[in-house]
Amino acid sequence: MTEKYIENKIKKDLVSLNLKEYIYIKLNKNGIKIANSACLGCIQECEYKGYYKFQLWKFINIFGTYLNIGISFVCDTEIIFERELLKEIKL
Repeated sequence: MTEKYIENKIKKDLVSLNLKEYIYIKLNKNGIKIANSACLGCIQECEYKGYYKFQLWKFINIFGTYLNIGISFVCDTEIIFERELLKEIKL
């Protein structure tokens, strides 16, 4: 692959999500316990069964130290966010 092809491919695939936007994540029991101890009442179960809603920065702040290789997961590995919040990146 040429460098130009790779550069164009990257440009087409990049999107951004503001740290202030909300994400939806499915926490396990350990994740709920950690969130409640970090900020009592800051987690709210949302309309998607079993999912919790966080601002992205708050999620990173609470769970950042628990998102490492070799540590028990506190949530599913997928993060859900609203598509219209994504913004295309122009490099």
